Amino acid sequence: MIITGNYIQVKELIKDVVVDGLIQKYDDSSPYMFGKVINAKKEILDDLSVLTPDINNTVILFSRINKLPFLDTYFVDKQHVIAVMSMEEFNNL
Repeated sequence: MIITGNYIQVKELIKDVVVDGLIQKYDDSSPYMFGKVINAKKEILDDLSVLTPDINNTVILFSRINKLPFLDTYFVDKQHVIAVMSMEEFNNL
């Protein structure tokens, strides 16, 4: 599949996180969500890889309202990306 526009295809990452030493359960009503980058145009992948060297290990944080569902993944416009991190950083949250 060739993705057009500034869209990034992601797979939602679901996990409980620790906040101030307390486990915060995953909340599907949270205003934001994390997604593992699956696919995008080369230019976008190149931009993201500047922040995380291995694009296959890249996670983005974005506003939940700005996702477009597609099968078991989502499309997110690059302008709605709030943060970029590695999978290791995500796992340490």
